Amino acid sequence: MLLTFIIDPPFVFCLGYFFAAMLPYTLQPPIYTSRAFAAMLFTATIFNVAVAISYVQFPDWMWMYFFDTRFLSMWEHGLTLAISLIIYYALGIGGFFWGIHHRVHIWRTIAALLGMSGLCGAIFFDRYFHVGTTAEFFAGTAPTLPQSPLAALYNITVPLMLAVGSGLLWWARSQKKDANTN
Repeated sequence: MLLTFIIDPPFVFCLGYFFAAMLPYTLQPPIYTSRAFAAMLFTATIFNVAVAISYVQFPDWMWMYFFDTRFLSMWEHGLTLAISLIIYYALGIGGFFWGIHHRVHIWRTIAALLGMSGLCGAIFFDRYFHVGTTAEFFAGTAPTLPQSPLAALYNITVPLMLAVGSGLLWWARSQKKDANTN
């Protein structure tokens, strides 16, 4: 399991939870056919593409340097990535379905989930901020995240995720307004 898994799960769960808030209360099952569910899956896919590219380029960083990936076969790398992506999607979907049934304190819940992700990032900041191999990290020669090739990836995927997610939220919200007027 990828150890960026320490930082990412609260975020992915929060993503699902947030999109669930866009569902109209009057929407009938199956919920997974709603615009909000489709919007969450599409936004999570952008996130997961960034995860996959990051793992392919810097697997040691994705393990947060707790494990030297030179000892993994190509098959083990593929299996690790596949299992991690399945878990990330499951967390997003879990957050979505949990959010359907726990709407009372939406903003407090979102703040708590993002806070947990931020706390994990703060605890492992040095490992998160330096991108390279395990040997480079422990030698102190791993470049920082802004200097690494991943900076370009995140400079594209983060704004893309925000823009697409915002547009999809508007689209999902229009279903909510339509459902509430019927």
